[in-house]
Amino acid sequence: MKTKIIHLFALSLILLACKHQEPQEVLKPEKPRTNQIVLIFENPVINGFYTIPNSGGRWQYRTKSGDEIQYIDDQFIPRRASFNLSNERDTVVIATEREFLEVQLMYKGVDDLRYIFKNGDTVEIRHEDIKPIAKIKNRIEDYAVTNFSLLVRDSISEDDYRALEIIDKPLTISHRFKSSGIEEIQRVWREINTTASENLVEEIKQELSLLDSLYNNNKMSKEQFNAHIASTYYELKLSSSRQKKDEKNLASSTINQIMKNIESLYPIITNNREDSLLYLMDYNKAITASIAAAYNKKVGRVKRESKSAGVNIINYTRLYDSIRVNSDLSRAQKKVIQYNNVNGILSNGTLFGIEDKLIYLTRFKNDFEDSVLISEIKQRYNLKFEIEDEIRLESINGQSSTLEVVLATNKGKVIYIDFWASWCAPCIKEMPSSKSFSSNYAEDDIVFIYVSTDRSNKDWKQSIEKNNLNTGQHYRVTNANNSKGFEDLNIPFIPRYMIYNKEGYLVNDDAPRPSQTQLLNDVLAKYLTQEN
Repeated sequence: MKTKIIHLFALSLILLACKHQEPQEVLKPEKPRTNQIVLIFENPVINGFYTIPNSGGRWQYRTKSGDEIQYIDDQFIPRRASFNLSNERDTVVIATEREFLEVQLMYKGVDDLRYIFKNGDTVEIRHEDIKPIAKIKNRIEDYAVTNFSLLVRDSISEDDYRALEIIDKPLTISHRFKSSGIEEIQRVWREINTTASENLVEEIKQELSLLDSLYNNNKMSKEQFNAHIASTYYELKLSSSRQKKDEKNLASSTINQIMKNIESLYPIITNNREDSLLYLMDYNKAITASIAAAYNKKVGRVKRESKSAGVNIINYTRLYDSIRVNSDLSRAQKKVIQYNNVNGILSNGTLFGIEDKLIYLTRFKNDFEDSVLISEIKQRYNLKFEIEDEIRLESINGQSSTLEVVLATNKGKVIYIDFWASWCAPCIKEMPSSKSFSSNYAEDDIVFIYVSTDRSNKDWKQSIEKNNLNTGQHYRVTNANNSKGFEDLNIPFIPRYMIYNKEGYLVNDDAPRPSQTQLLNDVLAKYLTQEN
């Protein structure tokens, strides 16, 4: 079956290539470029989640606060933007000096719809149910060109999800298969993988056929056509990097064969290694992923474990140093990769020390002399070029404090601290148990304190309100990346729970979770019975 699929695919693409012609110029914009693109959302809806039917309709999130608009800015850096869900109509303005801009909108939780807009475009995006249908207001463009990705999903995909999403995330349709036991699960996975691989060949064939038709019929510009071809190719490349390379995984070999055929039929893929590709989301992700994979063994991993969780990530400091001396990458490519490395260093709690954070931020500053990016990084992580001993906190009412002051204020009581964040799904999952558990100790000498590691005050407060976290005391750490005290707490991942005794001393730095009710009861009972 596999050989037949590949041969049919190759033949169909050869036939498509024979039809490929150089098009005439498409319609020019009616208005001059304004160095911005205006997106007007009508009745916007959340598309950054999907449901798992056999889990009670549980939502799986890819995004927070509705920031479902994705694009690459003029510094080659991935950005997200938000629309206001409380308004029937909301406007988002994206500043750019480029002629074309790729905008992606999240779709059905695991997918991304790709739009290629021109500088100066004003675009109305009207949601019909969950479908974001775009219409350019300032010039004439065919519906199929503007909404190419949505058209592919509606007319080509044989399932609710494209074959590529099913291959990457088989959980999306796992509810259709009743299975138990490792062997049965593996068998079902192979069935899903095989069916999706077969469908993928046909879907890509039809997608490329539609692109060729739009291009040859003078409806799509050369720039738009090349952007779609390159994005499709690098989306496949990203998927290939995630696949297990074994003989039982038909998807891996199928994807690689499709990529080879695209390379042979569309020279833009192999001939264009210009920095302009960095403006495409999937190429931007693919080059970062491929570099990490290539250097994985050389730079090693950073690992930490606790009683209930663990983390295993690439060593971003060593990776930064290796990329710094790489002579095969352009300056722009290095900038994208090193920006991601710096974010990896800064966003991974205490896996990397404060000195490392300041050293590599300084190196990035000196290597690329980009004051805008440095300011953005410092603001995002509340980072200063100095080391502080204290752990600075902000209360829900906006009052500044420190962990030392909070501990002193609650002296005489056992303190159970929950380190969490709004974006941490396991943290949020524990909150109902925490509320229930704390209510059982309302009359005891124990205080429940929730310390958020959110960098955004807005995200923190919205999560408290959304999840009805109205018990205990709430604070947010405001200097996590340059606090020696926070580093000394050694919190490589969250949720993390700690217990301080009535004297204010840390007596358990990896305490049981609220859902571990009996175990936590036993631990707290020991400290509640101790005299000061």
